Amino acid sequence: MPTEDELPKPLKALARRQALELDNKNYDYSTRDLLNALESYLGKPRNRKSAKQKNPWYLSLPFLVLSLTTFFPAGLFFLIFSNYPFKTKFITGIFGLFFFLIWVGLITDDDSNTNNPNNNITTKIGQSSNNTEETSQIDGSVNTPKVKAGFDCETAYTKVEKAICSYSQTREIDLQLNETYTQYKNQLPPIVSNKGRKQQSTWIKSRNQYIENNCLNKSDIANCITAYYQKRISTIKELINTSFTDVLVIDPPSNIRKIPNGEKICQVTNQQYISIYNTPQIDQKQGLWYWTEYCGRGNWGVIHESQIKM
Repeated sequence: MPTEDELPKPLKALARRQALELDNKNYDYSTRDLLNALESYLGKPRNRKSAKQKNPWYLSLPFLVLSLTTFFPAGLFFLIFSNYPFKTKFITGIFGLFFFLIWVGLITDDDSNTNNPNNNITTKIGQSSNNTEETSQIDGSVNTPKVKAGFDCETAYTKVEKAICSYSQTREIDLQLNETYTQYKNQLPPIVSNKGRKQQSTWIKSRNQYIENNCLNKSDIANCITAYYQKRISTIKELINTSFTDVLVIDPPSNIRKIPNGEKICQVTNQQYISIYNTPQIDQKQGLWYWTEYCGRGNWGVIHESQIKM
């Protein structure tokens, strides 16, 4: 999975999405998971009229034919030719017209509900509009925040991302975390940096779950999110301060190699202190190798444990 920085702007938000795998073995189970995930965000769909569902009796063709050929002519005949008093005819005509209009109204309403699929999402659109208006009024526009977050708020999609973008306090702490993590990632050897990305992705999943379960239902959402972020920032800063150690090269000349026992990059020619990454790369035959940037910024290589004194 590429990082957000490696994706073009329209696809950057994909780096913060959680994928659901669909395969042939567990297709039914996987599709249920996918539908549950969609319904958790979009809401459950209304029951739409099935194409095979029969029309109600008052919309059936036999009742329509019967009405036009029997009830309607009989009613007109009664009103025109019967010997009942005018008052009786008038009241009967009013009632007949009233029920006729109700019948026409039922037909019109049913047809409009059936033929207009937008009716099925009216409620959700209304909820989304209200939510957007609410988040926009919390702390300025979500789409154009004065304080930027660590990601593009214009692509905010989930409830958690929208909550982060709704407050200048949370946007600022998210940007601070992004800068702190970038600093940490940039000082790591490439092979370790890839593992760091996976750890950060795992933390983002935990963050989403924590905020949704513990912060979104509170009145002080911003403080709740900020407190959770501060713990992560403290952890990364501690890693920055403790990931590297200065060690003495004790038996020069000592080779710095591209990989354990691989191509030589450069050589330490005299006794001196160099900075190494604390966690070694283990080679079953050759022992421990430590990553170092001694050969130049970004030019990572390894030095064998036998050449250094911790």
